[in-house]
Amino acid sequence: MSAEFDILFVADARFEGGTSTAIAVEMRAAARAGFRCGLLTVKGPLLGLPFPMHPDIRGMLDAGLVERVDPSLPIEAGLVLIHHPTIMANRPTVPLRIQTRALVVVLHHPMFDRHGARQYDLSIISRNCRDAFGPWPAFAPVSGVVRNSLSRTLPEQATVLEEDWMNLIDIDEWPERGVRPIGEPIVIGRHSRPDPLKWPSREDAWLAYPPDGKRYHIRVLGADDYLQRKYGPLPGNWELMPFAFTGIASFLASLDFYVYYHDEKWSEAFGRTILEALTVGLVVIIPPHFETIFGAAAVYATPDQVETVISRFVADPAAYESQAHKARSFAVNICSADVYEGRIGRLRDRFGIASPQPSGLPDPLPRRNVLFVSSNGIGMGHLARQLAIARHLPPTCVRSLRPCPIP
Repeated sequence: MSAEFDILFVADARFEGGTSTAIAVEMRAAARAGFRCGLLTVKGPLLGLPFPMHPDIRGMLDAGLVERVDPSLPIEAGLVLIHHPTIMANRPTVPLRIQTRALVVVLHHPMFDRHGARQYDLSIISRNCRDAFGPWPAFAPVSGVVRNSLSRTLPEQATVLEEDWMNLIDIDEWPERGVRPIGEPIVIGRHSRPDPLKWPSREDAWLAYPPDGKRYHIRVLGADDYLQRKYGPLPGNWELMPFAFTGIASFLASLDFYVYYHDEKWSEAFGRTILEALTVGLVVIIPPHFETIFGAAAVYATPDQVETVISRFVADPAAYESQAHKARSFAVNICSADVYEGRIGRLRDRFGIASPQPSGLPDPLPRRNVLFVSSNGIGMGHLARQLAIARHLPPTCVRSLRPCPIP
């Protein structure tokens, strides 16, 4: 048996942040354009614990928009997209039987962090990609930040795409907030996955998210005990909400300003959460180093300037409305998922790959019956293990949880 795909995504689907969200948007856009898509899941070195698959990618599989592939089977793919360089830091543990004419590695992280420490070796990644898939890879930075971090001397035969592989977003899923009067307390918010590196020093945090409860209300989506471990007691005007994959658009619509600062040790390759805030039409205040990515769509300031910037926009509703329009326009014109078909088309032209005829979205996967049978052993541990796996099957599966002993 063999399988043919227009696009084969290669990814560690366990990443819980913006990388997986961006991949899921690409999968949906590719399916909408008529491409047949496969997913080869890789266990990369960055996650050691058994993290579950990201729910957005899981949803693409359940909807039939992408097919999970068996790495032991022969596969022909017009284009192979490897999302995140670190998943190719090591050679695959099993030989792959994948043939492709075009191989692109999407660089979701800078090669060097802000302190000059190397994050991955392009030479090793390039050789591992060639050994596993055949062609030398082309590298696709997700932003100018990543592009500027690359070494001037590239590995043998490797090339870098001229355009940045920016994160995309389904505009219709992020309704515009609309301009409304700003009263007191002014609502400042931010969201991110729960990681202390996603937050600045205590001094900068108190400047960017002021503890003045009469003037400001701070809403944080993605808060956890790690914040108290990092900062100690938190201000009383901070509203803390746990990390979530859903309800983010509604959360953002409840804010007046989106303010995002992170630890100096952290290098943000793109800023998926920033894009989401821009899409709903918020005035976004972020550090100056993001200007390479978002240009006029955001406002740039140091933490000690945040209150001054907010006061300026509160006092000038017309300026607020103008900035909110710039934010939304950036998402619509630059990062809309509708541009994905053109992006893939330019790649196919570059590598001489014929484009498929658009056929619309495939039908959702049918309900499936799954029978679990323990292969050996008669103890309760074997049965308990099968039951635990069965209970985590997607809703499209009909489970039979009764023991079925084999004589």
